[in-house]
Amino acid sequence: MAMLQFSKTDGTETQALKEANIFCESQGREILLDHMQASECAFHGGCGEAEIYFFCLVKDDPQLKRQKYSPDPTQKIEIDQR
Repeated sequence: MAMLQFSKTDGTETQALKEANIFCESQGREILLDHMQASECAFHGGCGEAEIYFFCLVKDDPQLKRQKYSPDPTQKIEIDQR
């Protein structure tokens, strides 16, 4: 997992994602975003900060595919409103 921090005025998250993608591509891998958070600069000078946490995975890594969840057909939900 790697982390990038940026402080820029506009497009902070977009720029961070571009940089992370370039980094992974330079290793012949694909990016898997773990999580991202953005906030205003501590000095309130019109800047923004973004942190992204990501993995660089080999192109056929199973983690790159979205898992499909299906509900358990035997699942029973009861609501008791007294």
